[in-house]
Amino acid sequence: MNTPKTIASFLWHFLKRQPLAFFIAALASVIWSINEVFFPYFIKLIINTVSNFKGQPSAIYSALLFPLIALVSCWLTMEICIRTQGIVLVSAFPRFRANIREAAYNYTKHHSHEYFSNNFAGSIAKKIADLPTSCQTVMEILLFNINPVLVGLMVALTLMFLAKPLFAGILFVWFCLHMGTTLLFL
Repeated sequence: MNTPKTIASFLWHFLKRQPLAFFIAALASVIWSINEVFFPYFIKLIINTVSNFKGQPSAIYSALLFPLIALVSCWLTMEICIRTQGIVLVSAFPRFRANIREAAYNYTKHHSHEYFSNNFAGSIAKKIADLPTSCQTVMEILLFNINPVLVGLMVALTLMFLAKPLFAGILFVWFCLHMGTTLLFL
């Protein structure tokens, strides 16, 4: 096996063995993060509708119909996406790890006798055992942390730009400063 040398190409080599599973997981993450941005907006609509309502008290329910349906739909979409992602990843990650472990073992067993003489067997075995778990951790960080934050940021920047471009600029500057500080201390 010609093992990829960079982490991105290495992960991609094993992700493309299960493209549908990881596509569904990434799509669910994107949909979840978009809904996460819109959820407070629908709560705002409900509060504005109630506070600005001037009609009969019994007519409030018809005025709240759209915001309530939108809020419940947003919540259901988030739940369905997160549950679908969980179901898909429960079966995809074990195969992902098994493929990496098998490839690492096959790669290692073709090394020279000198390699095995100069390295402890336990050290080699630990590296083979740790590699799949580390790759899964990287994928979890991408799917659960980085992807939702970037998508949420893009949607929030777009919504703020449409409302008032200055707000989008402030949010973008704050995000850059926050990430720069985080990376500096990381």
